[in-house]
Amino acid sequence: MSEVRELALRAAVLLAVASGLVAAAAALGARGGPTLAATIAAALATIAYLAAALLLARGRGLTVASHTLALPLAIAIAAWAHAARSPTACGTLVLPALAAGLIARPVPAAAQGLACAGLALAVGLVAGLDAAWAIPIGASVFGGVLAVLWSMARSNAGGSSPLGRALFASLPMGVLLVERGRVARANPAMGALTRQPPEGLVGLPVLHVVAPSDRARVEAWLAAGGPAPLDAQARRDDGTLFDATFSMAPLDALTLVLVQDRSDRARAERTKDEFLSTVSHELRTPLASINGALGLIEGGAAGEISPRARDLVGLGRRNTDRLLRLVNDLLDLKRIEAGRMRLRRRAVPPTEAVHAAFDGLAVLASDAGVTLARQGAVEAAVWADPDRVAQVLTNLVSNAIKFSPGGTTVTVTLAERDGFVRFTVADQGPGLPEGAQERLFSRFRQLDQSDARAVQGSGLGLAIAKAIVRQHGGDIGVAPSDVGATFFFELPIADPDAEDVDASIFA
Repeated sequence: MSEVRELALRAAVLLAVASGLVAAAAALGARGGPTLAATIAAALATIAYLAAALLLARGRGLTVASHTLALPLAIAIAAWAHAARSPTACGTLVLPALAAGLIARPVPAAAQGLACAGLALAVGLVAGLDAAWAIPIGASVFGGVLAVLWSMARSNAGGSSPLGRALFASLPMGVLLVERGRVARANPAMGALTRQPPEGLVGLPVLHVVAPSDRARVEAWLAAGGPAPLDAQARRDDGTLFDATFSMAPLDALTLVLVQDRSDRARAERTKDEFLSTVSHELRTPLASINGALGLIEGGAAGEISPRARDLVGLGRRNTDRLLRLVNDLLDLKRIEAGRMRLRRRAVPPTEAVHAAFDGLAVLASDAGVTLARQGAVEAAVWADPDRVAQVLTNLVSNAIKFSPGGTTVTVTLAERDGFVRFTVADQGPGLPEGAQERLFSRFRQLDQSDARAVQGSGLGLAIAKAIVRQHGGDIGVAPSDVGATFFFELPIADPDAEDVDASIFA
């Protein structure tokens, strides 16, 4: 049980005892209607507190208890004071007002304190207001004020839990408690991140710790309730910026904002990307030379070679082909991420793209014993870069060939729908395992992660295909299939009056 809930439970039990004593005191008073009413009110208050204690013990009712804790006892004491016409009895209204400050935040504590003061004033008016009632009414108002101050002090102290305060102070990531868009409290780690005392952040707008270029984006994220962590740049007190990840969680009237420094991770990612780019460029030229030389040797340009040597040369050429494809995939990926891949768009007949892909994969399909087939006829052309469309088709069809058993067919179907042309690639292989679709289009992800997988590849082809299709304004995915796997992508239909354009992809 949390400390706040345990505190509420104990308060409910103690107030049940207090209301029971009030019921006993009222019952011992003079006979009459007011005494009976006071006894009944106190008895009902006792029952209400016992019910609240039962709910709190079962882990429920904390919000209701924090907003109404003082009222049942206040009503019981007010009825008793009216029956006994006792200013002293009415003065005890300060007790439930103080109880409101135990677990309520300032607003509900103030409301309950004012309710207690209002009850004291009402009893005084009904009983005949005179100077003697000033003391109990003043005491009730004083109790309400104390309740608010007590609640505010507990809120500023970070709550009543020593464990909560210790965690708040020792968390290695920055933590901001935000109220109405301004920082109510910051932990030491946040002060270290922003290079200023955490007390100096209190009262500032939460966007003060965000880089000016990212403030609009972070403000929209905060307004949306922080549905997911957000990567943005944060700002230090000296004006320097650093990469950070922002997370958010609502806490009643406050909002908890977590700020995690990811500068080291961002630098590592940039270093990795630069390394991959450099290695890819440096490998591409020698690999192309080796591949060309091996092809010439295999073709007999250097003279006749033995069958055994031809097999070895062929093996070397195929492996250099594979390395070249990997290098080209890496370079394509970096171009897409950097926005440097060019899209030279024109009206492309879908059958032209399919034939281009089939021509390039004829040898691969023949070696695998797989037949390539096209179905459907579409009159409209797509508005796309023909080389990139062929690249996407080649990737999907080559994957289908690799996973298809000999003697089966890989089929590309064309269809027009809602201003788009859909290309569907279906095979008759083993299909996709359940739950695999989410990771298919991620970088360096393959369904079989083992070293002994039957089909080798870089795990980049589908990620590149997705980026190309999305930048054409289309969509790509997996379609339901009873046999094998079925992939599709859609490209927009070309405007007959449109002119060819040359544009960049911005990933």
